[in-house]
Amino acid sequence: MVQLTVPAPDRTEAELLEALHNHNYNFSWFATEASMKVRSPRENVSASAYIRIRKDSIIWAVVKKLGVEGVRLLATPSSYATINRVDGTYSRGDTETILGNMGLGLEFYDVQEAIFGNIILPDSLNISIEKYPNSYMIKSTSGNFNLEYLIDDYALNIINVKIEDGQRSIQITYDDYRLVQDLATLPYKRSYVINDVVEGESTIDLTIKKLLLDTPKSTKFSIPPHYEKID
Repeated sequence: MVQLTVPAPDRTEAELLEALHNHNYNFSWFATEASMKVRSPRENVSASAYIRIRKDSIIWAVVKKLGVEGVRLLATPSSYATINRVDGTYSRGDTETILGNMGLGLEFYDVQEAIFGNIILPDSLNISIEKYPNSYMIKSTSGNFNLEYLIDDYALNIINVKIEDGQRSIQITYDDYRLVQDLATLPYKRSYVINDVVEGESTIDLTIKKLLLDTPKSTKFSIPPHYEKID
């Protein structure tokens, strides 16, 4: 039997901007278990990631390989600490400093939003829209940043977001949207591509296995007394 595909209606600017706003969800807690692949000029790693976020307060993460914990992280707006179980070492630092070294003017809040899947919203008075086959491209600027949003014309889901400042860029691809706890429709597949003119290209692929919203979770973190501090 031949199935006919109904073409998507032409979308208005108001509909597209509403789709961007509807993509974001004002969460209080976010907890996920995901498979993760990291590729960069320095490493190529596959692992399981357990991430918990308390809005505006904590980012907690554990990375395991073959069921064995390798790295544990706890970050707050002011400071961060990591534990390396493999080497028996730990490090501490200032969150603002390390984010400043990464470029793109990221703040702690921005990192939480990006991990969750929320996006930077454009200035509605400073946009251009292009119609592509099966999608729309919205372009905007914010300060020194150029912003691009690719939106599926049928479901109005965001396919891709790109942020760049000429020296570096972050491109995030979203897929496999699912309704979570009747609260929000979130992408279970995300790919983060970071391009730097000096460091080259790095990619982080996340495939979410479990996801829980707005439910407090434990964020245990303690540094073993015999671990060595490293810079």
